[in-house]
Amino acid sequence: MKIKYYFINLLFGIVGVLALGKGWYENPGDQKNQLWLAFAIVSWLAFPFAKFAVENIALKFTEESFWHRGFFKDDIGKNGLVAIYWAFCFFFAIPLSLISIPFLKKG
Repeated sequence: MKIKYYFINLLFGIVGVLALGKGWYENPGDQKNQLWLAFAIVSWLAFPFAKFAVENIALKFTEESFWHRGFFKDDIGKNGLVAIYWAFCFFFAIPLSLISIPFLKKG
Protein backbone atom coordinates (compact mmCIF):
# COMPACT_ATOMS: atom_id res chain seq x y z
CA MET A 1 0.00 0.00 0.00
CA LYS A 2 1.28 3.41 -0.92
CA ILE A 3 1.11 6.38 1.45
CA LYS A 4 -1.01 8.36 -1.06
CA TYR A 5 -3.60 5.53 -1.13
CA TYR A 6 -3.72 5.54 2.69
CA PHE A 7 -4.32 9.28 3.01
CA ILE A 8 -6.90 9.47 0.20
CA ASN A 9 -8.92 6.69 1.83
CA LEU A 10 -8.42 8.27 5.23
CA LEU A 11 -10.42 11.24 3.93
CA PHE A 12 -13.38 8.97 3.10
CA GLY A 13 -13.28 7.40 6.57
CA ILE A 14 -13.57 10.73 8.35
CA VAL A 15 -17.29 10.89 7.46
CA GLY A 16 -18.12 8.21 10.05
CA VAL A 17 -16.05 9.94 12.73
CA LEU A 18 -17.77 13.25 12.08
CA ALA A 19 -21.23 11.67 12.21
CA LEU A 20 -20.54 9.94 15.54
CA GLY A 21 -18.56 12.91 16.83
CA LYS A 22 -21.67 15.07 16.48
CA GLY A 23 -23.56 12.77 18.87
CA TRP A 24 -20.70 12.91 21.34
CA TYR A 25 -20.48 16.70 21.04
CA GLU A 26 -24.18 17.07 21.85
CA ASN A 27 -23.99 14.75 24.88
CA PRO A 28 -20.35 14.16 25.94
CA GLY A 29 -21.29 12.50 29.23
CA ASP A 30 -23.14 9.59 27.63
CA GLN A 31 -20.98 6.46 27.85
CA LYS A 32 -22.57 4.96 24.73
CA ASN A 33 -21.55 8.00 22.65
CA GLN A 34 -18.01 7.80 24.03
CA LEU A 35 -17.70 4.12 23.05
CA TRP A 36 -19.10 4.73 19.57
CA LEU A 37 -16.71 7.63 19.02
CA ALA A 38 -13.72 5.57 20.18
CA PHE A 39 -14.76 2.76 17.82
CA ALA A 40 -15.18 5.27 14.98
CA ILE A 41 -11.71 6.74 15.49
CA VAL A 42 -10.05 3.31 15.44
CA SER A 43 -12.12 2.33 12.38
CA TRP A 44 -11.20 5.60 10.68
CA LEU A 45 -7.48 4.85 11.04
CA ALA A 46 -7.94 1.21 9.97
CA PHE A 47 -10.34 1.97 7.08
CA PRO A 48 -7.66 2.25 4.34
CA PHE A 49 -6.19 -1.12 5.38
CA ALA A 50 -9.62 -2.75 5.35
CA LYS A 51 -10.44 -1.35 1.91
CA PHE A 52 -7.06 -2.52 0.64
CA ALA A 53 -7.68 -6.04 1.98
CA VAL A 54 -11.15 -6.29 0.45
CA GLU A 55 -9.86 -5.09 -2.92
CA ASN A 56 -6.98 -7.57 -2.92
CA ILE A 57 -9.17 -10.48 -1.86
CA ALA A 58 -11.77 -9.63 -4.52
CA LEU A 59 -9.16 -9.31 -7.25
CA LYS A 60 -7.58 -12.59 -6.21
CA PHE A 61 -10.76 -14.45 -7.23
CA THR A 62 -11.99 -12.22 -10.09
CA GLU A 63 -10.61 -10.06 -12.86
CA GLU A 64 -10.79 -6.29 -12.72
CA SER A 65 -13.09 -6.20 -15.76
CA PHE A 66 -15.71 -8.17 -13.77
CA TRP A 67 -16.26 -5.13 -11.55
CA HIS A 68 -17.12 -2.89 -14.53
CA ARG A 69 -19.79 -4.95 -16.32
CA GLY A 70 -23.18 -6.48 -15.62
CA PHE A 71 -24.44 -5.74 -12.11
CA PHE A 72 -21.40 -3.56 -11.38
CA LYS A 73 -21.37 -1.51 -14.60
CA ASP A 74 -20.71 2.19 -14.23
CA ASP A 75 -24.13 3.84 -14.02
CA ILE A 76 -26.29 5.67 -11.49
CA GLY A 77 -27.22 2.51 -9.59
CA LYS A 78 -23.60 1.73 -8.81
CA ASN A 79 -23.35 4.70 -6.44
CA GLY A 80 -25.53 2.90 -3.88
CA LEU A 81 -23.31 -0.17 -4.07
CA VAL A 82 -20.22 1.97 -3.55
CA ALA A 83 -21.80 3.56 -0.47
CA ILE A 84 -22.65 0.14 0.96
CA TYR A 85 -19.10 -1.03 0.22
CA TRP A 86 -17.56 1.95 2.05
CA ALA A 87 -19.90 1.46 5.03
CA PHE A 88 -18.99 -2.24 5.13
CA CYS A 89 -15.28 -1.41 5.11
CA PHE A 90 -15.73 1.24 7.81
CA PHE A 91 -17.75 -0.91 10.21
CA PHE A 92 -15.55 -3.97 9.75
CA ALA A 93 -12.29 -2.01 9.51
CA ILE A 94 -10.69 -3.48 12.61
CA PRO A 95 -10.91 -7.19 11.65
CA LEU A 96 -10.41 -6.48 7.94
CA SER A 97 -7.27 -4.45 8.58
CA LEU A 98 -5.73 -7.51 10.24
CA ILE A 99 -6.41 -9.45 7.05
CA SER A 100 -4.56 -6.80 5.03
CA ILE A 101 -1.20 -7.48 6.70
CA PRO A 102 -0.07 -10.13 4.15
CA PHE A 103 -0.93 -7.78 1.26
CA LEU A 104 0.99 -4.74 2.54
CA LYS A 105 4.33 -5.67 0.99
CA LYS A 106 2.71 -6.43 -2.40
CA GLY A 107 1.00 -3.04 -2.76
